[in-house]
Amino acid sequence: MDEALTDAGNVNQLLTRAVDSLRTAQARDEVLVEYARPRWAGLRLAPKLTTIARVWRLGVLLLGHDAALYATGTTLRVSEPRHPNAQSALAEERRELRAIALRSGIAAGETINVDVRDIRFEELTALTRPIARVDAGFFVQWSPKSDALAPIGTYLAERVALLVDQPTGA
Repeated sequence: MDEALTDAGNVNQLLTRAVDSLRTAQARDEVLVEYARPRWAGLRLAPKLTTIARVWRLGVLLLGHDAALYATGTTLRVSEPRHPNAQSALAEERRELRAIALRSGIAAGETINVDVRDIRFEELTALTRPIARVDAGFFVQWSPKSDALAPIGTYLAERVALLVDQPTGA
């Protein structure tokens, strides 16, 4: 078994190499934002999205430029919100998030990530997802709807390669 898969320190080195590869390739990144409903003197102000960092999407994971790792949350492309049309509650929520993003100064066309979760290697167990820690090392859940797990080294190599060497037209 590759030692890089069993020790959190070695996984951090793997993440740092991934950041270097993505940065060198100038791979497309996205915005990590935090949703806040500020208050002033007891009054609730309009909701706001604050940019926290730039991240690369690696499937079910987001990798920050500082090698921090996150589990994905809600992702959407910022655009002018269309007129509400009573579709679903989720569609209306996403429409409102797009409007808040624009009011918060995030450019149209950006992809934002909200409600992400920090991944802390010391807290991982065999049952945590999207990364699990078992005796053999760290494994990543291939997709949110699949129970299949891949070794973290293999997963990162494949996902980084997809961003670095994008197929024509992607």
